[in-house]
Amino acid sequence: MVILIYERSPADAVWLEGLLAKITHLELEIHVCSTAESMDACFSKFQPCIVLVGATNDHGESIQIMDKYILLNPKSAFILLMDAGNEHLRHEALEMGIVDFLTKETLSHVVLEQTLQEVTARKSQELELLRHHKDLGKLVFERMAALWAEKELARNAHIATSAFLSEISHELRTPMHAILSFTELGLAQISPQDPIRHFLLRIQQSSQHLTTLLDHILDLAKLESGKVEFNFQPGDLLDVVRAAEDGLSSLLSNRNICLDVVPPNVSTCLAFDHEKMLQVVINLLGNAIKFAPPCSRVTLFFSEEILPDKKVGVVLNLHDSGPGISEEEADAIFNKFVQGKKNRSKIGGTGLGLAICREIIAAHKGRIWATTHPNGGALFSVWLPRHPNVSSGNNDHPCKQ
Repeated sequence: MVILIYERSPADAVWLEGLLAKITHLELEIHVCSTAESMDACFSKFQPCIVLVGATNDHGESIQIMDKYILLNPKSAFILLMDAGNEHLRHEALEMGIVDFLTKETLSHVVLEQTLQEVTARKSQELELLRHHKDLGKLVFERMAALWAEKELARNAHIATSAFLSEISHELRTPMHAILSFTELGLAQISPQDPIRHFLLRIQQSSQHLTTLLDHILDLAKLESGKVEFNFQPGDLLDVVRAAEDGLSSLLSNRNICLDVVPPNVSTCLAFDHEKMLQVVINLLGNAIKFAPPCSRVTLFFSEEILPDKKVGVVLNLHDSGPGISEEEADAIFNKFVQGKKNRSKIGGTGLGLAICREIIAAHKGRIWATTHPNGGALFSVWLPRHPNVSSGNNDHPCKQ
């Protein structure tokens, strides 16, 4: 253990060396300095474990020594040796980083040995903690850099994929319309009993499915790129629900499913894009009809919810009696080309409808989520913010500004 003594008094320096010489349990290498110049020379040659600083009659000099060398040598532990009359130096020395104090009048080699051991152990722990802190900072920085690189890679891949899908969809739309047109022409030219009719109908059905997929890809690409313009106007969300019900009436009838629209007990007047919200409701209601078993019921009801940030909004809830949604898939189903595992092999679809719904709702500053209802079946919820300037109106228009 290397110990450096800074003591202006030769007698006190000799006295300290004598005390240290009595400490036989520790291997000590002792150096003595009496001037700032000699301190500079010592620190340029080695790094002392402990520095014993004797408080001089000129208190300012002791403070300057500590202020300079504690800052430049954080690995060394500084101990202040004071006369009984220098107790007032404690506070100032503590602020500079002195680790301990000893009073010369009561100092013995036993006390000094105990202090050296305690200070050395404490300083070792501090340095170890500092090293771990630096290592942790380095690890956090490296991990953040890696995550940022992964995020950029994923973002670029997402952009490239969206651009590719958008471009290929444009290229495929023209031949698909040609296939549909020629199929319709062929169906018009043959009799209902012709065996070829069955194959043409299969071609027509598959072509219509692919055309829908291409339309969805283009819609999603435009939404993600921010190229879709929204026309936010005051309106009644209940009118949108009724319009969606009318548009899907034949599907409801074919599957013998009853749509139960619960009369709202909250105002459903909001500011939204009517066309886009109709697309969302049709998609959600269409999914509910597809996944619900025949002769069952689909329930649509409204509620009001206040978010943690105090924003008030209206929630459109759609509950079907289908297989429900697992907790691990509740978020994933809103990603592109993702369908629930329970339904993937049973019911067709593009896997883009919910992704489009999420983009539309996000443009409305709203939220959309899915859970399994306590009584079974899936529960889809759409939260839309309530605009303070939109309220119920007169008989001519359900909502006005």
